[in-house]
Amino acid sequence: MAIHPLETTEKIRATYINYLKTIKPFQDEKLREEFAQAIEAQDMLVKGPLLQIALPYLKDKSIHELVDEGVLSPRFEQLSSDSLQYNRSLYAHQVKAIRKAVGGRNLVVSTGTGSGKTEAFLIPILDYLLREQDAGTLSQPGVRALLLYPMNALANDQMKRLRRILEEYRAITFGRYINVQETPETKSQAEANFKSMYGDSEPFIDNELKSREEMHASPPHLLATNYAMLEYLLLRPKATNLFDGETGKHWHFIVLDEAHVYDGANATEIAMLLRRLQDRVAGDKHGKIKGIATSATLGAGIKDYSQVATFASNLFNKSFVWDDDDPKEQDVVGAEFLPVDALGETWGQLSPEVYHLINEVLGSDRDSVNSLSELKNIVINSGVPDKVVADAIFAGQKKKDFAIQTFLYEVLKGDNNIRKLISSLKEQSALLNVAAQHVFPGDPKAEQGLIDLVALAVMAKTGEEEMPLLPARYHTFARALEGAFVCLNETDHPKDKPRLFLQRKKFCEHCGSRVFELANCTRCGTAYVVGTATPGSKLDEEPKDFEIKVNNQYLMQDSQIYISETAKDTNYYIFANELSTSNEDENVSTGEEAIEDEVYENSTEVSLCTKCGQVQDSKLPPQCSCGIEYMRKMYKIDLKGKKTLKRCVSCSTRNSSGAVYRFLTGQDAPVSVSAVSLYD
Repeated sequence: MAIHPLETTEKIRATYINYLKTIKPFQDEKLREEFAQAIEAQDMLVKGPLLQIALPYLKDKSIHELVDEGVLSPRFEQLSSDSLQYNRSLYAHQVKAIRKAVGGRNLVVSTGTGSGKTEAFLIPILDYLLREQDAGTLSQPGVRALLLYPMNALANDQMKRLRRILEEYRAITFGRYINVQETPETKSQAEANFKSMYGDSEPFIDNELKSREEMHASPPHLLATNYAMLEYLLLRPKATNLFDGETGKHWHFIVLDEAHVYDGANATEIAMLLRRLQDRVAGDKHGKIKGIATSATLGAGIKDYSQVATFASNLFNKSFVWDDDDPKEQDVVGAEFLPVDALGETWGQLSPEVYHLINEVLGSDRDSVNSLSELKNIVINSGVPDKVVADAIFAGQKKKDFAIQTFLYEVLKGDNNIRKLISSLKEQSALLNVAAQHVFPGDPKAEQGLIDLVALAVMAKTGEEEMPLLPARYHTFARALEGAFVCLNETDHPKDKPRLFLQRKKFCEHCGSRVFELANCTRCGTAYVVGTATPGSKLDEEPKDFEIKVNNQYLMQDSQIYISETAKDTNYYIFANELSTSNEDENVSTGEEAIEDEVYENSTEVSLCTKCGQVQDSKLPPQCSCGIEYMRKMYKIDLKGKKTLKRCVSCSTRNSSGAVYRFLTGQDAPVSVSAVSLYD
């Protein structure tokens, strides 16, 4: 059963909001209501679903045809299998990348997920190895290509692909060098580990070097690892054969997968690592090493390719160029999509009700023959021309295992609603409700209609290796809390406007008063105002009608640079009615270590102007000109030299790392809650 995008998004949203209400309670009823209203606001914390589509990729020549042209080695015919089909058409961007890489250029392949980026670099590498076999040098052990991944999971996926491609071609060796659990030290350990992990689900072949000792003694032609392990290998004496001597002289390719993850300081570290590696294996002959980078998200199309080339040049310390006017001087390969016109002429369009009916048939227990017969009747009765239906039936009969999918493909490719959807989303994704109104304007069932149409368009394909009629995916975005902020001015504030905000702001957008940051005790829900009292001479962006005196102190939010979830290195202010005056409160300890008794109830009574933010001794008359009606009684907590409040002054909950927390959730909590909800 397909995941319903609207229901799933709403489930994620409800689960996340309930989670936040649970971990961030408020004792004060008004603040509790304001917080609930703020987090439940439309698109505040959860936005989506957004719908993204892509046209199918344009196809070009097969490996067979490239062999006939002389681009690739004739030995590919011996290498061909179901995992690397000799006669299957490659995508146009794959062919372009292969031509450039075989021609000796450095290369960036910047195409979407599922676009075959691996084949774009793996086929040229295999071609190089096959030509070495012709020259009689392949029998010499040594790394020819390094496949560098940011995560072990990606390296593991590559190994599965290589096993299937090279299962019947034992002349080419390959190995994965990662952590000792997955790449054990000895051959016997590695073989036992492999059989324990995979059983019979993965081919056990001797040209896969599974242990460190095997790769140290006889380095593989293809080496997959991650950048942290590469750093380690360059220093490890046992691994010198990978880089030095007779076995270290064969290096030719360095492939950097998911290159977009390398930015900022991380990119600088990787760039220096690649320079050290090339100095080690090539000395002053850097030019013999070819760099290939892949990414689904580098740049935003051809307008950014010049910057992408510059990025790659800096990363690899090699020449990557982009000349708009010279295809031979273009080292960035982007995707090429099948033009909309290639789908043929439109015959009309089905209604949302028909799409829903077709999905119900496909979701039933009917066998494929009965389902196809029923689909035929549905589309004929819905006005699809007889010729279109006849052609679809004929095409389906030729694709026995994909009869229904092929039938759908042939019918829907001429549906004008598909064209409207492509027109709406080909440049950028859109919220589902927005896209639905573009395709089905004014229809009250537009959203469900679009969901049904997209489900069918994704199902519609003419074979296992073929792209769907309309590749599509849904996105739902959830963001973390970045703080809670409150306007305390009840005198001038409009009654129908929110006073609690989830975006950081200095002044209230409704009444112009200063906005303060909130924190709370997550056990009892007592609210604290946190911040630092700052001399008036240092303030900026003050409304002009506030009178500021140099010697006055104003309660300011702390700098974003220094804030953490636990309210540290700040001052704590509590509302007068929430301060406990009893020393007999239950001492609930939630920290890992004992906390010495401290009399946190010792506090200073202050007055806070809820309009300008001035904070002063409550015994003095107001030092600002806002008016006494804006003054509110507060208590500033005495921390006695500590950096954080370790005991709530209202309920006496103790915690060694701090008892009061800002309204920050970081990134882990939203991801965890959303993942559990989605999994359910």
